[in-house]
Amino acid sequence: HKHLPNVKMLVCLRDPVERTFSDYLDGVKNQKFIGSFEEELERFPALITRSCYGTQLERYLQYFDRDQFLISSFDELKSAPKQYAARLFEFLGVEVLDIPANLGGKVLPAGIPRSRKLALAAKALSQLARRTGLNALRGKVKTSRAVRNLLYRPYNDQTRPTMRPDTRARLRELMTQE
Repeated sequence: HKHLPNVKMLVCLRDPVERTFSDYLDGVKNQKFIGSFEEELERFPALITRSCYGTQLERYLQYFDRDQFLISSFDELKSAPKQYAARLFEFLGVEVLDIPANLGGKVLPAGIPRSRKLALAAKALSQLARRTGLNALRGKVKTSRAVRNLLYRPYNDQTRPTMRPDTRARLRELMTQE
């Protein structure tokens, strides 16, 4: 706020329960989590607190006016990306850009490491690239389907972790209270 008091901010909210589970799947992919979703919720309460949007936004709303925020939904981004982008460009006051059709799919879908050691080595190289200023190269490698397929096996119905219905209900209740 001190340096950019008039900044415009974009907030894209996902269903908080689905966001929490997605965070868990990313942790499984990156070998941060090894237990079930329910076990990791107990070990890492931050999985839940990061999805409590009211608490997260409150910090910013103390310093910035509400009209400086464009708050949108992840579902809108998925279902109508061109309309989503048009609204974003209008909010920012910039020229509308044409969104290529190939930007509609998932870029980094969840998966299982094919080799724990290879995935850890790739993660270490990615962090080294970030620290040494090779972010453009890092981005190209991270979004490469060939690299992704080499490192990760996509989930199928049998291998994809699940969330128990009672856990979903408990999280939904908890997130509604926040």
